[in-house]
Amino acid sequence: MTIHTDSAPTFRETSTPPPPRSRLTIAAGWALLIICVLHTVVFATNPFWGEWLAGPLRGAPLSPDATITFWALPASFVALGVMLSILIIDRGRRGDIIGLWLPLSLLGWAAGCLWIIGGPGGFALLVAPATLLIMARLTRRGLRSRA
Repeated sequence: MTIHTDSAPTFRETSTPPPPRSRLTIAAGWALLIICVLHTVVFATNPFWGEWLAGPLRGAPLSPDATITFWALPASFVALGVMLSILIIDRGRRGDIIGLWLPLSLLGWAAGCLWIIGGPGGFALLVAPATLLIMARLTRRGLRSRA
């Protein structure tokens, strides 16, 4: 039995090169990640950590201050924000365009929270990644229309 290797099909590279990285999208992801880290650092010295880790949330009621602070710290946006920022950085490295719904949602959430608390707060920091994502989208669209 003879095996003919010269009859094997050959494949030419026909795929187009990937789009260039989106620096603005990557910067937006890093900005969101930094906001999440800063949120954690600012509230890391909270006196309720021992109370939460002891487990009373599973049975006994906590004090109102401990309950409110729990929802502001470990149960806050930080875990999801970190995952979202990693996703945004990855999409930016691939040259993908983030949908406009995401930065507009971030802006709406920040505006709503600032309205609820009635003044300045850390939510205003979300304007930075949202603006970077909008700029990345507009810039990429402009590049595509010129091509």
